[in-house]
Amino acid sequence: MSSSFDNSALAQLCFTVCVIAALEGIAVYTWQFRAERGARWHVAAQTCKCLWLAAIALGSLGLGGVLDASCERATWFLAMGSVYIWFRFFLEISGYDRRAPRWLEPSVRAGVLISGLLYLSDPWLHLILVPANAAGPAHFGRLCYLTYPFGYAVNTFAVGINVRWALRCRGLRRRQAAAFLVPNLMIWAGQFLAAIHWFGSYDPHALFFLLSGVATAWAFFRWRAYSVLPLAQEAMLRNMIDGLMVVDEDGYIVRMNYAMQSILPAPAKEGLSFDSIVSLCPELAQLRSISGSQVREAQWKVAGKMHVFQAQTTPLCATTGFPLGQVFCFKDITQEKEQQARIIAQEKAIAVLEERDRLGRALHDGHGQLWSYLSMQTYTIEKKMEQGNNGRALELMRQLQKVVLEKHVGVREMINALYADNTASRGLLIAIEEQLLWYKENCGWQISLELLCFWQEELLAQQTKTQLMRIVQESLSNIRKYAQAERASVTIHRQGDWLSLIVKDDGCGFDVDCACKMSGHHGLRMMRERANEIGAKLRVESKTGKGTRIVIAVPITDAISAAANAVAVETIS
Repeated sequence: MSSSFDNSALAQLCFTVCVIAALEGIAVYTWQFRAERGARWHVAAQTCKCLWLAAIALGSLGLGGVLDASCERATWFLAMGSVYIWFRFFLEISGYDRRAPRWLEPSVRAGVLISGLLYLSDPWLHLILVPANAAGPAHFGRLCYLTYPFGYAVNTFAVGINVRWALRCRGLRRRQAAAFLVPNLMIWAGQFLAAIHWFGSYDPHALFFLLSGVATAWAFFRWRAYSVLPLAQEAMLRNMIDGLMVVDEDGYIVRMNYAMQSILPAPAKEGLSFDSIVSLCPELAQLRSISGSQVREAQWKVAGKMHVFQAQTTPLCATTGFPLGQVFCFKDITQEKEQQARIIAQEKAIAVLEERDRLGRALHDGHGQLWSYLSMQTYTIEKKMEQGNNGRALELMRQLQKVVLEKHVGVREMINALYADNTASRGLLIAIEEQLLWYKENCGWQISLELLCFWQEELLAQQTKTQLMRIVQESLSNIRKYAQAERASVTIHRQGDWLSLIVKDDGCGFDVDCACKMSGHHGLRMMRERANEIGAKLRVESKTGKGTRIVIAVPITDAISAAANAVAVETIS
């Protein structure tokens, strides 16, 4: 009989050890999700169950009265600790801790702490378990009937929180909530059946703890508790359009998605050296040498066609800061580049058409009427010479010579202006300076260029600089044609986020309102059109006999403010 008992106890002990190992495996697996809500308390619950089973197993070996009593009190203590841990677990994973009264958790913690202290002090106070003596056999003390109901009440409240959470959820989240509820019910079912000796001499704790572990494993691997987000990330990683690749510190490919395998210039797979694909694409080697996070463009052939990729490199580090490697993300922007090139080509075509229209109006104003004038003048000169009025014929000839010279200067002015339009390679200031020098040499003006602010070419967009240059050209051309000026100047200064360009002369001036109403002259209208295209404000100030002042105020889109108050004055004498 004793041998049978010993074999039965040994089998139960082995079974308990296996259950402890299984529960501890669940705890280790759960630890990887410790950043998720409730995961740390779930790990604590599995560990507490392992200690609880160990105390039960030691107590069942019959090692001695004192040791058996200590194991029994440890069992009570761990059972109460398990109550609190499951309470905290359900409180956190359900999100009820955000809405629960502030006194709830501290009250439960205080009750559990007091119960634990009573269990630990019971060997001396005998308030929970009264040992056998001359007065009678061992029996439960009075406080035992207070701690046990308290533990069951807390556990019932925790179950209520879990049920409430499950009812508020739908679909997958409800199934996860139900899967978390089952382990707790299994534990207390085993506790209850052990208390009423439903299994006879066999202790059912290990069996029901194993069932709770099975329910927990089901929650993990069937309903993906804690791992839904990583699983979703994995699905996105596999099916994302952009290529993603992880390279470790030693230069080996750790992970890549399907898209990355399809866009690489050479066959590659996880575990190969990164250098094996670099030989076919040197730009990858440059990306590998980048430190920190950067975004660059790279291009190589894919299926015989050149593709352009936006390559982003990001260092991969552990939470402790230890470097693990680099993450490469490649986005195919070939179509975007082609579409951008088409848009640029269309914009250039539209710009060419607009310039042709403006050039046609300028020719109509000036050189388009020259041939009719020449024909009429030569006919008049011929008639005067036939009439013998050579003096008048000579006077008309001199007028004709003056007009031809004027138009010749105008043609040279137009050619020079077309050449000066290319401000991209030379810069706005250099282009303006060349225009002013040309007028000084061909018109004999006194010219000055004043720069009264800190200047960088990046202050203005290229389109803005081009239109500003054309407005300056039109202003100088009008001065030459109509102003009869001896002096002219161009001034650039800055006021806050606005850059002002002023063209001024000391000529005869004109009535601005009358000039705007006159038909056949498109100069002022074209200048206003150009100003509107770049969001600038154009103001013309002029009075008869007092010269003209044209002000163009341009918004500065680039936030360059360093040394904005610096003053530099350059005079072209």
